[in-house]
Amino acid sequence: MGFSAYGMTQGDDPVSQAMKGLIDNASGHEHQIALLWQAIEKLSRARASCRPRTACPGEAHTTENFDAERLNRLVQ
Repeated sequence: MGFSAYGMTQGDDPVSQAMKGLIDNASGHEHQIALLWQAIEKLSRARASCRPRTACPGEAHTTENFDAERLNRLVQ
């Protein structure tokens, strides 16, 4: 195995576990936000006859691009 400072291994490092939890939480939030923007776009298209402009701003992220797996590999 090699030297393990303070008897910690990669599997039980509390900082690493906390970072992984935060990364997973952020990934879940991004997924929910993307779903909400997709729903807003769909509803605004359905009401296009009443309102010519879409409710979804151009800079809104309607798809997911948060790479939780890559960040979790960095934390290990």
